[in-house]
Amino acid sequence: MFHWVGTSPNFHGRKSPSSGTSSWSVMHAFILSALLPAAAAGTPSDGIQVTPCEFGEVYQGQPASCYLEFANTTDKPVRISDIQPVFKGDRATEESMELAPGATSQVKLDLDTSVDVGNIQHYVNFRTSAGGDIRVAQAKGFVVSIIDQVKPVLDAGVVDLAVENRESRALEFSSSDVPDFRLLKVVEAPNYASVSIHENGKRVSVQIKSDTEWGLHEDWVKLAIDSPHQKSLAFRLKADVRGDVVPAANPYTLELVRRGNRNEFLIRLDDRTGAELKIGKLTLDGLVGSAAAVPCVPAKPSCQNVKLHISDDQPLGSIRGRVLVELPGKKRTLPIDAWGLAIRKETKVVSMEEEMAKASKASATSGALPAGGQSAATAGGKFTDQVKKAVATANVPPDQAGTGPLLRWEVANESSIYGYGIYRASQESGPFSRVNADIIRKVSVDGSGSSYAWRDNSAVSGQTYWYYIGAIHHTGKKEKLGEPAKVVAK
Repeated sequence: MFHWVGTSPNFHGRKSPSSGTSSWSVMHAFILSALLPAAAAGTPSDGIQVTPCEFGEVYQGQPASCYLEFANTTDKPVRISDIQPVFKGDRATEESMELAPGATSQVKLDLDTSVDVGNIQHYVNFRTSAGGDIRVAQAKGFVVSIIDQVKPVLDAGVVDLAVENRESRALEFSSSDVPDFRLLKVVEAPNYASVSIHENGKRVSVQIKSDTEWGLHEDWVKLAIDSPHQKSLAFRLKADVRGDVVPAANPYTLELVRRGNRNEFLIRLDDRTGAELKIGKLTLDGLVGSAAAVPCVPAKPSCQNVKLHISDDQPLGSIRGRVLVELPGKKRTLPIDAWGLAIRKETKVVSMEEEMAKASKASATSGALPAGGQSAATAGGKFTDQVKKAVATANVPPDQAGTGPLLRWEVANESSIYGYGIYRASQESGPFSRVNADIIRKVSVDGSGSSYAWRDNSAVSGQTYWYYIGAIHHTGKKEKLGEPAKVVAK
């Protein structure tokens, strides 16, 4: 619920829309989490404790840095080596160090945030002389984007190279933070794509070139922008480029690969020109097993199957590999992506959606909180009940100094929220711009809800304004929490 000091309207919060996650993705993530080993409690066996570092809050593309701290808790010297950031663009100031017994030392990390948004984690691998296994350290922080679209993607879909005069694909950007931003130039793009900026400064067009390699493509495009804080943005470019020879599916979904099963798959290939299809060498990339060419049934000169076998030596967890198919007659290699999830023979498959539905049903009768911390009232759509509870129990913040309009709001469930933005316009129809320089961080630690007050001392006395509160989620998604309210500044 939101109310504005000096005005009459009351605004009630609303339930967040569905994220649109598929049931397969939910089940995939749920099973994968069960496969990961639990973090060991206490000091690691090699005696080296690592304190994760936090770089705070930066805009996308801004440089970020923090210091990892390594502590030797043993009575012997330990050498730390192979300190290597996992993400491209990240740098560590040291590759190795020697730690005396009981000593601590820091390594500075310079982090590339050009493709980040929301709560993010970057990782650094290292080894110690006391244990040969690779260990992982973490750097984390929050990356802000002025762009409304969260992790924007331009999906060109199926690009048929046999079609001449193919249409370009476009992606439009908007910003509730800085409505008058403009795209300036293309900083980085894959060589198979022609990227241009529309004259309105808000849209990009992409044309896939005719000499592009066949198969799936997924790359970053980076743009320079004109805005007060953020100087660059990035979007993901995806394309399924098809030539003469096409697979029945790309990516080919392996789904669950259970150890102990045969785990054999047939991937059909067709030459659309009708020519005889000849398959040369088959290479597996990121897949453990074997592949062989076998005839289609019924036999057809322009058709061949790739028989793929995934062995029990395939590492557990997410499978993101490729079958590289050599095509001698075409003088090229066709990559076919194969995605799935490798699980143990005894792993029980549970649908996360079904479990959440059961928990929600049980909580509706018992009053208990279902998994994830969402209240039964919120889960059932009775958001106002939670608002009343928050208002009754929250400590209302004291008035802030100044004479500008004072905005107050209460939020019942903040489990998905990172902070808030205040948006203002000189007329009801907008355009609105964010007026608080720094994100107002949420107060509640457990996400149970809090009350807030913020005074707009930049408002001009006698002027009429419209305001609304925007929630900024941990993912970077922005959500309007009610309709604009009219305020006359004193």
